Amino acid sequence: MATKIQEIDFAKSILISLSSKPITISPDHVEDPRKLPARSLFTLPRLPKTMAKPPKPRDASTPPSATVHLKTLRPPQFINESLEAIPLSATIQSIKSIVATKTGVPADKIRFMIKGKILGDSKTLSEIAEDGGEVTISVMVTGGYSAAGPAPPPDAAAVASVAEKAETAEEVVKMDIDSDVGGVVKVLEEEEFWTDLEVFLRQKVGKEEAAKEVAGVFRKGWEANRVKRST
Repeated sequence: MATKIQEIDFAKSILISLSSKPITISPDHVEDPRKLPARSLFTLPRLPKTMAKPPKPRDASTPPSATVHLKTLRPPQFINESLEAIPLSATIQSIKSIVATKTGVPADKIRFMIKGKILGDSKTLSEIAEDGGEVTISVMVTGGYSAAGPAPPPDAAAVASVAEKAETAEEVVKMDIDSDVGGVVKVLEEEEFWTDLEVFLRQKVGKEEAAKEVAGVFRKGWEANRVKRST
């Protein structure tokens, strides 16, 4: 305690030596707020009111509609797009059907949510959106369904390639083996040729089953023609 008092006296002596003016306020001085001069009140200025935009003119024959933004927040992320001009009379079930058509996910496996609340199938768009407005709906898949996207239609390029190879196989069948194609006969009798053909078709078509099928058409046509020629 004596040491602390000595430190305080030392500090006071330093302060006195630094200033020629005497200390008029004690270190434990507390000002009485009642004696302080009154301050004038300061009022923040009012912000100008923003005028609401007038609604866009709409054709009386056009039913009220809204834009629906669909977003998948959690995996599997299979849809992130906007559906424009959806009638306000449309139900959640009808919008699910649109999503099911686009993604291939069954409608009964799709759930729509807004702010964490699931939307019932019978609810209409007018209950969650206004005419000409926009609404964002979170989409999720339930029941452990793997949203791998819509079932891919038959690859047009692959089908065309298969058809083209089939026509080529018919031409091979019809060609005259006896006329200056002895080298072709020798090549077609080797197993390596058919393996290379299947690899080539797999690279072009992109599907192993289709490549095997086309290669089989080639080989069967060639063998049938050779048997026919030998009889």
